[in-house]
Amino acid sequence: MNIEKEIRNLTVEITELTEADRATVKELLEHNEWGVAFEHLCAAIFELSAVIAYLFNSPAAIVRRSFIN
Repeated sequence: MNIEKEIRNLTVEITELTEADRATVKELLEHNEWGVAFEHLCAAIFELSAVIAYLFNSPAAIVRRSFIN
């Protein structure tokens, strides 16, 4: 398994990542800092999940879910 390639693939597959996060991960990988790149990617994903959880539990999301169900 090529860890660097897998990290690059994740940055493409996770479309919600910001361009700044993508650029940071790419730059780190270019300097063979795949451990730091992976750490940054994980932090970015964690931040996304916090935002998604917040939005999902917002009153507007609850209203939307009630119409869907």
